[in-house]
Amino acid sequence: MKVQYLNASGGLGGAEVCLLDMMASLRKEQPDWSLAVIATQDGPFVAKAAALGVTTEVLPLPRALSLLGDSKPSSGPLAQIALGARLARSAFVARKYSHELSNRIREFAPDLVHSNSLKMHLLGTWGQGPRPPIIWHLHDYLSSRPFMSKALRFQRRRCAAVLANSDGVRDDARSALHGGPEVSTLYNAIDVSEFSPDGPVADLDRMCNLQLPAAGAVRVGLIATMAWWKGHRDFIRAMALLCEEKLGPEELGDEKLDDVKNIRGYIIGGPLYDSEGSQESIEQLRALSTQLGLQSRMGFTGFVDKPSSAIRALDIVVHASTRPEPFGRVIVEAMACGKPVITTAVGGAAELVTIGQDALDFRMSDPAHLAERIRELARDPALRERLGCAGRITAVKKFNRERLGRQLVAFYRQVLGRVN
Repeated sequence: MKVQYLNASGGLGGAEVCLLDMMASLRKEQPDWSLAVIATQDGPFVAKAAALGVTTEVLPLPRALSLLGDSKPSSGPLAQIALGARLARSAFVARKYSHELSNRIREFAPDLVHSNSLKMHLLGTWGQGPRPPIIWHLHDYLSSRPFMSKALRFQRRRCAAVLANSDGVRDDARSALHGGPEVSTLYNAIDVSEFSPDGPVADLDRMCNLQLPAAGAVRVGLIATMAWWKGHRDFIRAMALLCEEKLGPEELGDEKLDDVKNIRGYIIGGPLYDSEGSQESIEQLRALSTQLGLQSRMGFTGFVDKPSSAIRALDIVVHASTRPEPFGRVIVEAMACGKPVITTAVGGAAELVTIGQDALDFRMSDPAHLAERIRELARDPALRERLGCAGRITAVKKFNRERLGRQLVAFYRQVLGRVN
């Protein structure tokens, strides 16, 4: 079988790492299959795909299209009208790109096309002439993307099947698409030998140009792309609240002062997206950190090629998304590394953990509650150990990527059986 993947980034966000895991699993399960990927830009994703033996090609996306997106936090009527006007002005460019994309697909002649990002879902279905069946893989809630939801609904009959990365995303897609192709859940999976308690440990302080903290420091990290809804600001504010406690009134008591005086925070990750308004910048977050007096208590690593090494350097991993998380890959990665996780546990993230057993939760968009949870774990090494051990068991049992190859082979054959 020949399978061609479409991806709208050359960087390494969650969707790209998920696709690499799928291709690696298929390589192991079906070594005779031919796999190819078309990305809209060069980058580490393309290099890692090529290292797997996947045929790679870059078809650059015109800037007018790469800047378009409807993931901005402001989605009022005027913003929607402005986006609609920009989409209309870009229609000719989009059609031209779709035509060239169709030509590249025909050259490879795949049995199936597997699209891994929203823009490519549309661009992959707009081309003219006969085409192989296309699968849309959803890593987002369509209901939160008003224009993309409508556009995909209009094109849904050109899609053979839809994969969702959680039951929450599946149910949302069924509602947003108003019928059309069958939507199935395929949970993301990870390499549990790469994400494990044993392995290289990153020197986060050196990466962040910070002085070494005092012995016994508790390192707390948020690992994510710079998407505006990943909760970076809430994490920074929670850390600031802990610092205020250190300098707080005497009635807090010596025990409470000791709990928080040696906690250091790290924001791990860098920018990924081109769409306007889709992400924070490290400079903006660093400015907030400085404003709140965290210059020596908060580090910024930028992009990290080996996130497993960064996770192993932490004592606590925070997942702080400010809207329902479609999946929450870093939750699984941290659990696989044996690290305790604090998460909002909303959306797909709630499907990954058992609160109190392998993770703790906090109220979404509530930095004070997050600070309480960080303090709770920072003062209780035994609780950290218990959650970390239970998390490792959960990750190995439910999210080991060895299952992906078998599941994808069965799914692809099922799709081809329906359309042939």
